[in-house]
Amino acid sequence: MANQDIVHTVNKAIRQLTGEKELYSQGDFNILYIGLLGLDPNDGEYKLVSRGQEEINLHNIQHFFVTKITSTWDPELKALELFKNLDKNGKYFIDREDIVLACEEIGSKLPLDVLLGCFDTIASDGTLDYFNFKNIYLRHLANQSQSTP
Repeated sequence: MANQDIVHTVNKAIRQLTGEKELYSQGDFNILYIGLLGLDPNDGEYKLVSRGQEEINLHNIQHFFVTKITSTWDPELKALELFKNLDKNGKYFIDREDIVLACEEIGSKLPLDVLLGCFDTIASDGTLDYFNFKNIYLRHLANQSQSTP
């Protein structure tokens, strides 16, 4: 994941989880910690980020979570998570039905026939297993990072 994608994700999560504000309490920090990292908050990290103050400014909150996510983000684990989200029925492969369900779930703005056409191009037999999905995903990430200045 490119750093700019992480920044965008963190900023969006902050707005969705705690609203737009300039100062964040320890309660806000805890909500963001659970929401962004899926882990129990660490009081020591809060003390480090807050530097003894009762509230943390937006810049420091953003910086902390972008750094934390960047240092722990594993593209292969993300590929597995994405694959599991698409393979709703646990078939161990993705097919056209999974693409249709995913598009309905997220409200995709791309026409379904375009997405299915792309899927058919990469999955000539109509299915895509995890190994091939992961390779396509990792290639996409590599191409993205090469095109980002």
